[in-house]
Amino acid sequence: VDIGKLDTVLLAAGITPVIYRTKVYDYTRSKEGRIAIYLDVSGSVTSELPNLIKVVDAMEDVIEKIYLFSNKVVETTVEAVRNGDLKSTGGTDFDCVFESIARNQHKRAVIITDGYASLSEEVAKKVADLDPIVLTLITRGGKTNVDTEKYGKVMYLKDIVKGPSDV
Repeated sequence: VDIGKLDTVLLAAGITPVIYRTKVYDYTRSKEGRIAIYLDVSGSVTSELPNLIKVVDAMEDVIEKIYLFSNKVVETTVEAVRNGDLKSTGGTDFDCVFESIARNQHKRAVIITDGYASLSEEVAKKVADLDPIVLTLITRGGKTNVDTEKYGKVMYLKDIVKGPSDV
């Protein structure tokens, strides 16, 4: 909880405020709270794309930038993703994603993928100073051990999305 200066002074003086005056941030409006989305559009996730588009659509309010990737990263829009405008160059690697993260100085990113890709040590060194927080969302049937683990959590969509049309 981020409390105001007055409350901090009162607490330091041994006085417990009855009502705390907290600072309220709207992270969906500030760039600081927004994230970069990297959506895997390689051939191995083609059958999952309709569900992945729903995931991206649900995240629209917190997206700073959205990119499509296979072995090349292309910036796009949520609207284009919604309309199915998803071009792929085939293959998959995380090098292009992390090079984009470093080039664009993204501090927070979400990679939506099946995880069948690799990240070279050379590219990993490029992002070391930036130290981004990267959440990797793995699709149904995805790889269980991914190279992105050292940058943040790896979660499985099947564990967080339940219902008749499980992702």
